[in-house]
Amino acid sequence: MARRPPRLRGTGRSGLQRISLRERPTEPAVKMPPPWILHRGRPATTLTLGLAFVSCFVGVSSYLTESRGPRFTLEPPPLVLFSNATGARVDCAAEGTPPPRVEWLLADGSPAPSVPSTRLALGNGTLLFPPFRGEAFRPDVHTATYRCSAANTAGRIISLDVQVRAVVLQHYEISVYDAHVVLGNTAVLRCNIPSFVKDYMAVTSWLQDNHFNIYPSIEGDQKHLMLPSGDLYVLNANPSDGYSSYRCRTLHKLTGITQESSTAGKVVVTEPKGVLPPRFNEKSSAVIGRRGEDAVIPCTAQGHPTPSYLWFRKLEGIFRQETVTENERRFLLGGSLVLRNVQAEDAGFYVCSANNSGGSASLEVQLRVLAPVGVHLQPSSLLVDSGQSAEFICVATGLPPPETWWLKDGQRIRLGGDGTSATVTGNGERIVVTSAQREDQGMYQCVAQSENDMAQSTAELRLGASKPQLLYKFIQQTLQPGPDVSLKCIATGQPTPQIQWTLDGFPLPQNERFMIGQYATVSGDVISHVNISKVSVEDGGNYACAAINRVGITFHTAPLHVYGLPMVRKMPPISAVAGEPLYVTCPAAGFPIAGINWEKDGRILPVNHRQTVHPNGTLVVMNVQQRDDRGTYSCTVKNRQGHSDRGTVEITVTVPPEITPFHFQELTEGARVQVQCIVQRGDLPLNITWMKNYEPLVTDHNNHIHITDFNTYSSILTIGSVSLYHRGNYTCLARNPARSVSHTSQLKISVPPEWLTEPKDTSAIAGHPVGLHCQADGFPAPRTTWRKAPGKHPAHFAPINSRDGLVTVLSNGTLLIRSVLEEHEGYYLCEANNGIGAGLSAVVFLTVNALPRFVTSLRKETVRKGSTASFLCEASGDQPMQIVWKRDGIRLTSESSHRYHIKENALEASAFSQFLIRHVTSDDSGKYLCIASNPFGKDETVVELMVQDVPEAPTDVRVMESRSRSVKLSWTEPDEGNSPILQYTVVYTTDPGPVTEINSERQTYDATSSYASEWAGGVQQGGSSTKGRSFAEVTKLRPSTTYYFRVAGVNQLGRGSLSGVVSGTTDPEAPSGPPRSLTALPMGERALRVTWLPPDEEHWNGAILGYYLGLMQASGAAEGRFNYTTVKAAEGRGGDWILRGLKSFTKYKVTAQAFNSAGAGPSSEEVTAMTLEGVPTAPPQDIKCQPLTSQSIQLVWQSPPIGQQNGNIKGYKVNYESTDDTSGYMESEVKETSEHLTSIHGLQKYANYSVRVAAFTGAGIGTYSEPISCLTAEDVPGPPSNIRVALSAPYTAIVSWSPPEEAHGVLIRYQLYEREVRRGSGDPTRRSFLATQTQATIGPLREHSSYEFWVTAATRIGEGPSTKVVSISPNSRVPASILSFGKLHALPWRSNALLACQFVGIPRPELHWTHDLSPVSFSQRMRLMDNGSLSIHEIQKQDHGNYTCHVKNVHNTERIVHIVKVLVPPPAPRLEVLSIGSHNVTLQWGWGPGVGAAEAAADAGGPIIGYVLSYKRELGDWKEVRLGRRDMRHTLTDLPCGTLHFVHIAAFNRVGMGDSSPATAVHTRGERPTAPSGTDAFKANSHSITVHLSKWKDGDCPMRPVLVEKQPEGKGWVTAIAEATPGDTYTLFGLESGTLHNVRITAQNNKGTTVSTYKIYTQSLTEGASTPLDLSLETRKELEKKLAEKAVVEGKNPEPSQPPFYADLRVSVPTGVSLLAVALTLTTVVICLKKKSTAPSISEDPNPAPSTDVKVQYYSALARDQQGMEIPRPPGSPPHAPVTCGQGHIPEYGEDIYPYATFQVQKTNEPQQPTPRGFQTFVYQDSRMMPGEAMAAREGVCGMAPQVETTQRVSHGRSRSLGKVGPNKGLRSDSEEYDSLGSDSDTEHAASSRTESSNQLEDNLRDKNSSFHSYLHGNNRHSHLMKVSESSSTMEPSFQDRRLNTNHIIRKHNSTWKRQPFVHSRARQIGTDETAFTFPSKVPRCLGEERISRAECDFYLQYRNLHEHVVLR
Repeated sequence: MARRPPRLRGTGRSGLQRISLRERPTEPAVKMPPPWILHRGRPATTLTLGLAFVSCFVGVSSYLTESRGPRFTLEPPPLVLFSNATGARVDCAAEGTPPPRVEWLLADGSPAPSVPSTRLALGNGTLLFPPFRGEAFRPDVHTATYRCSAANTAGRIISLDVQVRAVVLQHYEISVYDAHVVLGNTAVLRCNIPSFVKDYMAVTSWLQDNHFNIYPSIEGDQKHLMLPSGDLYVLNANPSDGYSSYRCRTLHKLTGITQESSTAGKVVVTEPKGVLPPRFNEKSSAVIGRRGEDAVIPCTAQGHPTPSYLWFRKLEGIFRQETVTENERRFLLGGSLVLRNVQAEDAGFYVCSANNSGGSASLEVQLRVLAPVGVHLQPSSLLVDSGQSAEFICVATGLPPPETWWLKDGQRIRLGGDGTSATVTGNGERIVVTSAQREDQGMYQCVAQSENDMAQSTAELRLGASKPQLLYKFIQQTLQPGPDVSLKCIATGQPTPQIQWTLDGFPLPQNERFMIGQYATVSGDVISHVNISKVSVEDGGNYACAAINRVGITFHTAPLHVYGLPMVRKMPPISAVAGEPLYVTCPAAGFPIAGINWEKDGRILPVNHRQTVHPNGTLVVMNVQQRDDRGTYSCTVKNRQGHSDRGTVEITVTVPPEITPFHFQELTEGARVQVQCIVQRGDLPLNITWMKNYEPLVTDHNNHIHITDFNTYSSILTIGSVSLYHRGNYTCLARNPARSVSHTSQLKISVPPEWLTEPKDTSAIAGHPVGLHCQADGFPAPRTTWRKAPGKHPAHFAPINSRDGLVTVLSNGTLLIRSVLEEHEGYYLCEANNGIGAGLSAVVFLTVNALPRFVTSLRKETVRKGSTASFLCEASGDQPMQIVWKRDGIRLTSESSHRYHIKENALEASAFSQFLIRHVTSDDSGKYLCIASNPFGKDETVVELMVQDVPEAPTDVRVMESRSRSVKLSWTEPDEGNSPILQYTVVYTTDPGPVTEINSERQTYDATSSYASEWAGGVQQGGSSTKGRSFAEVTKLRPSTTYYFRVAGVNQLGRGSLSGVVSGTTDPEAPSGPPRSLTALPMGERALRVTWLPPDEEHWNGAILGYYLGLMQASGAAEGRFNYTTVKAAEGRGGDWILRGLKSFTKYKVTAQAFNSAGAGPSSEEVTAMTLEGVPTAPPQDIKCQPLTSQSIQLVWQSPPIGQQNGNIKGYKVNYESTDDTSGYMESEVKETSEHLTSIHGLQKYANYSVRVAAFTGAGIGTYSEPISCLTAEDVPGPPSNIRVALSAPYTAIVSWSPPEEAHGVLIRYQLYEREVRRGSGDPTRRSFLATQTQATIGPLREHSSYEFWVTAATRIGEGPSTKVVSISPNSRVPASILSFGKLHALPWRSNALLACQFVGIPRPELHWTHDLSPVSFSQRMRLMDNGSLSIHEIQKQDHGNYTCHVKNVHNTERIVHIVKVLVPPPAPRLEVLSIGSHNVTLQWGWGPGVGAAEAAADAGGPIIGYVLSYKRELGDWKEVRLGRRDMRHTLTDLPCGTLHFVHIAAFNRVGMGDSSPATAVHTRGERPTAPSGTDAFKANSHSITVHLSKWKDGDCPMRPVLVEKQPEGKGWVTAIAEATPGDTYTLFGLESGTLHNVRITAQNNKGTTVSTYKIYTQSLTEGASTPLDLSLETRKELEKKLAEKAVVEGKNPEPSQPPFYADLRVSVPTGVSLLAVALTLTTVVICLKKKSTAPSISEDPNPAPSTDVKVQYYSALARDQQGMEIPRPPGSPPHAPVTCGQGHIPEYGEDIYPYATFQVQKTNEPQQPTPRGFQTFVYQDSRMMPGEAMAAREGVCGMAPQVETTQRVSHGRSRSLGKVGPNKGLRSDSEEYDSLGSDSDTEHAASSRTESSNQLEDNLRDKNSSFHSYLHGNNRHSHLMKVSESSSTMEPSFQDRRLNTNHIIRKHNSTWKRQPFVHSRARQIGTDETAFTFPSKVPRCLGEERISRAECDFYLQYRNLHEHVVLR
């Protein structure tokens, strides 16, 4: 039968009688049995208590249909890590019935509220942490512990602790330091990560030599082993390992960013001198391994000889240990112990022992094995009745064994109990509730926790039936009559109880003052209350509430005392039960009461021993007798003043039923049974019913149940065939008016066990948990036992040993094995027996599946190319097992290649696979992965195949340096094919096709020969080969030619493959031909598309780098010089370029020049093109407007300025719209005309219009003019909108009217017409009123007459139509009337409103206002005026609606309605991002699909006028852009790239600004600069390094000036270039040859900064050959040794020789002084005017002797030209005009060259030494020569003065600002000097604006000249950094700065020239404008020199003071 929830049938106010046992407060209480349990008297007209019990008893527990406790469907993770840039969300979801409420808690259990913009607790259970700035970090939010709680009526659960950790992103760098290791030992490289970010980083791999990846692997590659910790082991270190560099690659777990270490580490191998005992690098105390995974226990020691390693494992006890033997699971790798597939038994202490001949050392390491924590809670749901016991079992697994504890509804339960009935036993794995009560039901959680893992499981305890409990009780009260009283009781229980109320044991009075309410809450609580209105004396007494269900009754009583005279309420008849006690309480009221007594038949009771009268008025009659105790009883109550009252009650006695006991015999299934229920005693009428298990039972033929009423006193229950269905408790229930009685007998049916869950064969994986289920049912309940058979046969089963805790039998019969071992495999027997029958048993087999395992883990196979390779792979494990082969992640099969063949064989516990490769090639070399797998897991092993072959092709072939006749090559040694390389072959050709030995020249050299400096033929006789790199130099090549080189190695097997082709180009020349096929076509109104083809290839003379495009306006006064644009192009290609920013509809001339690295070629022929038409950029001018009529206007205007028409004007667009329309969206109209005037008709009368005019061409509409306002002319008005007439007094009327809706002008008057209607109609009377008057009083009027009225309005144009005619008939009654008119009030928000309601009437009418049918509540804001009008102050949105004014008197009722519409600002638009660029963002907005501006403004304050778009950069200030109402899209431009911006938009109307849209975050495009590789970024020779900044990628975000720093080996960082221009090329000069230099480049843009450090070697001079960029350790040491030896040799003073005469200071100084004096006194004015310096030459010795102090070396020669020397032309000279110096003297010797001069000569065809192309600066200094002498010496140079511009800069080891003035006060700034000279040179700003092409022309001239270069040896005290470029700045050094040593010399290639003025005017006078020099500071050296006279020194000092530190710019 379907179960139904229980329901108590209420008895209303005739319910059960309750007899109170509580004494009055003034008298002692009498203790007696509770009246709700004993049988007692009750009203005869009510249902008996027994019937009420039956009603509860037959109820079914509502718990079965009630709620289901919450359970997590999505539990939050224990740890949430996120960055402040990304934010995070933590989800939590739960299910249950009713749906649980999910909330987040803090660590202290309090709710976690939302914190705006920081923490958002969403309603769906998600905890959201938005991204935030670093300064917004809050520890209480972003570093906190949270828990998720889910609760409903059934209980509450909480999640595990959720640790939230927000990380504020910071810049970090990862570094790798060098690892020092003794030869033959293991080197350890570690990735050094900053501590503040280390927890969020993972080392993913290592990078060897920037191209070979090393990943984590247990086997490694026999050389490298990367541990799971990220450390890299380099095994068996040897010297060759020192040539490799290692970088680590990391992954940021929060951002996902992969980053390589900024520095690379190397392995520094040292060879020990003698025996070194083992010494551990570092000592690790513990290693953590996870079960089922692989682990490495590190052990690395340093020693010589290389230590050997032994491993031991400590056993129980301190001194016991065993040797660890190697097998398939354990093996050594470089001293470290590798464990495969770690299990729990592997945990323990291990000892590593390192030994060699020098001693031994040991290291103890603990291996801790971890396994994830798992929790299994049985049962998951448990239902028990109140008072029964309940038990939950928690099975927790994990390593180490976790600790468990319990939670009840989110609160922790202490071990052993904490005062509740729930007790935790054992180690926390079991919880027992001994006697379940209401407070015990709910949600139980078992939590298991190990050191770093947690888990939990949830179970629910549901309470079946429970006795009611009163949760709330009313209290005793004493009060005076009159007030209201409320009494309340709250009860709970299962089934849901009902509450009944009594007063003195009788039902409550039934009258309107007593109200009883009762309802049940969602949680099942029953709330009942009694409300008594205006309590009176008769309401006093003892009130009782009783909660009743089938389990029991709980009641509560308390008196209610009401002061008053004593009285007795009327008592209904009482029916007593014979044989039981009778309790009757006298229903007395009044307070206070002195006493109560009882009488029967005139006798005061008691009259016998069975009667007792208690002082509180209760009469007790024990063992009631039907004959003696029935009758009439009376009780009398009185007070101390003698007042009394009396009441009577009629008591009858009824005999209750009595059932003859019956019982069932114990039966088996199929038997028949019959029982009879006989009522042997009791009064009629009787009712007999049956119940089964407390549910009604009726005849059920389907189940063979028959109930027969035998007679009035008996009933028979018959079951035809009993089955398991029939077992249970059968109850016979008999009731009569006295009571209900029952008798219950249990029908037991013995049922043998039956399977509920029959055991089945099960398989499990070793190490995992498994459960063998076995559950049976029967009666009695069967007992389940398990046994196991030894061995592999199902016999001799024995009890299972569960002492180790691994095996547990659960209460449901399941055999649980927590961690399956191999020994658990076998046959198990489950038996279920209850003593009935033979019982049940089942034998099952538990299969423990073994994972595959390989016998060997790694091996190598070596074969010759072309032979057959064979690999054998053997694995043990359970079948079915599959073995597959893989290489590089790709599976290999016999079908993969015809050369592959795989043979497989499977045995019972193992499998074999043989892999054959026929005809192996070198490509077959590598690692082959053999993977064995079965359904339970997999294992793998590696076989490494080495195929001997000819060498592979060399890689990384580089052209190290190109000369005019030679090319230096370098390459990385190839894989030698497992056979040493003997020779190298170099082939080269000029053919760009495939480079083969057929079409190429070839040279071969011994790979092991020494590197010679002699050259003979095409390739040098010798080569150099160091481990890792080899190099050679090819000579006798043609200049300006590209060669293609390939290199091959040769070993014993033959010559290997040729390398990839690398090209090298000799020094080029400028192109000799112009670009071809130059065309220019228009591309829109402001752009031309120019295309061209390159010059003929024979004219290239080098790779074409790009083109200069010249542009010049071809018409008008603007025609002049070409402006050039540089266009880079791919080699051999022409160009396609768009010239933008041009004028519309304008003709231009275009020309082009090609350029290469040597300069620019001739210009092409000019072509002419014109841009297309554009839209006008200016609006029409002088717009005027005048009205024509009241509905038309005329507009006149002038054309836009000619320069801004941008084409032929085709017409004009006139846009006009009404500005008076406030009802909706302002619709505009457009009229088109080709004239300069137009008329617009059909307009509104006397209305304002906004008019704009725009011109249009064929390209489109131009800019609209600013709107002007036009007003149409006046017209006659419309009629007044309304008229009304009413009597204000008898025979006096008031006429009121409202203004016209369409005034059509300015109203000047109203005309009121009056006409008396008699027998005939007469002429009306007209009266005039001002336009401000809308009311008129008319009177006296005639009685019994009728009058008509109408009104017109008039403007200056005339009188308009009239209103309707209204009439009135005067009489003595004056009805209520309203003179005002209702209308629509459209008012802005927060404005004031006045709703008029002027009224008349006698008597004065009553007035009231309603708002939307509700009365208006008047306040300070909403007031009623004296005239009846309603004033609303600062109107709000809620004030909109209909306002009705009502007036009423005895004669009439009238009303008017005002409609108030509140106008508000428009809503917030929806902002969308359309596109994002580097510097722009395009946005659009709207109000959603299908919603336009009109719809959006419908509920607002009129049409939208415009928008305000606000934007800001992150951490910046807001900026605004105001847009028109038609603008629905806008592009923000000029935004910084790669930055975060926030944007929002708001609309505004006439009311004001609306709400803004939510701020939208937008990132402009752009990434940080990307650094190139070293080979692309640099080019080095012996004394210089060229930096190619063009190789840097700006990431679509322009780079700022670049900082270039250098660090010579062993020294600190020095600023080389403080602000280098991105994309240009610079050269660092003055470097020491053959040394290592670190160069660090810092590039930044808006997105961020990139810092890249490079290690670069300058080439060697001492060996006469080039040194590669990357030298091996041996070669580096060899070169350093040779350089040191050479320095020692050069340091010896040679034999003195006779110097030339001019080298003697006694001759040169006086000569120089004299010459300078003459120049200063005679030619100053001439020099200033001509800007030219002349100086006589110094006679020179034809046979000069070399210097005795300085060994002068020459690295280049000056080519002399008898006709003159071409030199760089000063800015402003004609572009192609040659500049020559006069027939002057060209210096040939070091003495003639000023130490800091820069010279240029014409190129020759002679071979050049390797130098960077272009300018070079040469430094020469004689240590004997003072500045004065140097100045004299430099006068031998030809007159290059004004043309040669040099830059002198002093490096101080730190960056200095350009243009900084030194400490001397006499110096002036650059601008001051410029003004004083009066130079006509461009300012710096003007120079920067010059086109790049004009600058390039000057570069071309300069680059056509080669340079001198003399290197300074000895004392370089006054050397300076020099940057030869037209764009230059002055660095004014201080005295101390000028004493610094020589610094590098920089030249910038292809830079923009800037003309700068000289520093001092006197510099021109003395000829210093061609060079720059400085003097030593403080005391000059001349004072200490014996060779210089005092006079010479004085002259020197004067000269220094005169020219205080002149520095040319």
